[in-house]
Amino acid sequence: MSTEKTITGRDPVTGGGIAITMRDGRIAAIAETDSQDETYLTPGLVDLQVNGYAGLDLNDGAMTPKRVSELTRIMAGLGVTTYLPTL
Repeated sequence: MSTEKTITGRDPVTGGGIAITMRDGRIAAIAETDSQDETYLTPGLVDLQVNGYAGLDLNDGAMTPKRVSELTRIMAGLGVTTYLPTL
């Protein structure tokens, strides 16, 4: 079964409204819209060296899966979609 979802926001280059249609986890279409949504839609950020962030240290000898999950959640909230933990 095919799944489809459309999200709207602003193009960071033009500031105009755009709609991105996702089908089965892939971008199927991008179209201009008159959306007034204030959210900018951009590619995710990639951080190639993360020792820790927001008080979550990955190098203190006490790293746990819970700590990595929390760090991932915080970074995703900042737009980081991919990162390389540096241990």
